[in-house]
Amino acid sequence: PRAPTHGDGEATAAALAAEGGEALTAAEQAQLQLRIERTFEQLNQKQIERVIDFLREDVTDADGNGVEFEVDADSLPLPRRLAMLAFMEQQLREAEASIDEHRGSCQGLGRTLSRLSELAGAISRETSESLATAATAEDAEREAQIEATSAAQAAQGLREVGLATQRKAAIEREKRLRFKACARLRLERVQGDLEALHEAASERIADMESLRQETVDAEASAAAALEEVALRRAALAAEEAQAFERAQAEKELQLELIRLRQLHGDMHQRIRAINADIDERVQRRRAAQAQMRQGHMARTDARIERMRRLDGDILVAAVGA
Repeated sequence: PRAPTHGDGEATAAALAAEGGEALTAAEQAQLQLRIERTFEQLNQKQIERVIDFLREDVTDADGNGVEFEVDADSLPLPRRLAMLAFMEQQLREAEASIDEHRGSCQGLGRTLSRLSELAGAISRETSESLATAATAEDAEREAQIEATSAAQAAQGLREVGLATQRKAAIEREKRLRFKACARLRLERVQGDLEALHEAASERIADMESLRQETVDAEASAAAALEEVALRRAALAAEEAQAFERAQAEKELQLELIRLRQLHGDMHQRIRAINADIDERVQRRRAAQAQMRQGHMARTDARIERMRRLDGDILVAAVGA
């Protein structure tokens, strides 16, 4: 006889049903019964309840309380036994598919958690760099302010020197006019002094012009420095806004990471609960199998006893004949 493999219960049922319902040999009967028992051992409590619902017309209430049921697989017709085997194998395939699906979901959550952790680290590094750049910009702004203050102070000093020079020149002209009348006699003697004074005044005027030009240049530099400071302030404000947005994004990612970790923990708890349920169902299934075996052994012993009695009756009849 052909030995059926696990997973082709429907094909086996269809093939044997197509043979016209012929009776199986003893070896085929034993092989079918062994396969039914092995498949039944792998079922959990809910799957066993589905099998009982499937065989509702064939089960019997053992105690009449609607709690314990018995199924005599040997007394079932061949199509019903094959259908029961196919139904139990279908239940096992669906359970395996559900476990594979949960395992794939857990692996996907683990990969997502790793990618979010890497992204959170990159955002933390970018935030640190932005804060360092903001501190450098503040230092440059303070230096520019110090330079602008120094330039303004230098310009004020130059203005004061110019005013003092102008006042001194006015005093000198006043003295010259005052002593002009009495200096006629000394004109030749002081003419050289006057020319020297004119040269000194010219030099001082030239110095004043150069100082004025330097003042203009310093004011232009101060204006440029102030404009640069304004630009740096705007850049600093933009960088602070970007840093704030990145910090907000990092917080959101951290919250999402915490939520995913919670989901991951919940999934692990569900898997542990499923494993505990599977272990409990295995224990229940073993107890049910032990009870089924005990019933089967009792029926087998009863059949053996009937056969012995029948053999004794036959022997007595033969002796009497």
